[in-house]
Amino acid sequence: AHVGTTMSEARKPETPRNPQQERQTARYGHDLRHDDAENAPSDGKRCDICSRDVDLVYEGPVYSRRSGRPTICDECIASGRAADELDAMFTDLGGDGWEDVPRAVKDEVLRCTPGFTGWQQETWRAHCGDAMNFLGPVGHRELVGLGPEAVASLRRELTSWGWPADEVDDFISSLDRNDMPTAYAFRCRHCNEFEVYADFT
Repeated sequence: AHVGTTMSEARKPETPRNPQQERQTARYGHDLRHDDAENAPSDGKRCDICSRDVDLVYEGPVYSRRSGRPTICDECIASGRAADELDAMFTDLGGDGWEDVPRAVKDEVLRCTPGFTGWQQETWRAHCGDAMNFLGPVGHRELVGLGPEAVASLRRELTSWGWPADEVDDFISSLDRNDMPTAYAFRCRHCNEFEVYADFT
């Protein structure tokens, strides 16, 4: 559903270049071999960008003016080739803190990092002047497994919506990583603080 759509910030910034040519992976999130990544077996397909046979292909959001669903490998996303050739971005920025993040980091997240699929609008988070690491979608069990600070982060967000404590508790207990509602967990690369937000339709 994301293919062929245009993000509100859609433009073509300069894609950051990584001089390393061997096995490039995303710095701020998982690559396609991570358990929580948006991937699928390629069934013998070739990447539309590098024309190589690949075992996994990206299935996350692609924000581009071009029509059709491209077959993309993680290395072509991480290197910036996919973003350049498709004039595409793979996620959006959300939450507080992005005003202190350098433009080059924003471009790296938007154009060189595999996105993830939410129930409505998925957004990447920032903290300490940098993009945060995406830990993956979480249900109640996974959220509790991250520890009390992660639970407290989501609780603060839900309380800010005006929900009473009992509704917040019920909502957190109902989280499911594979069905609504789902939470999405990030951790700061510098101070290790969590930011967790929930999404549902």
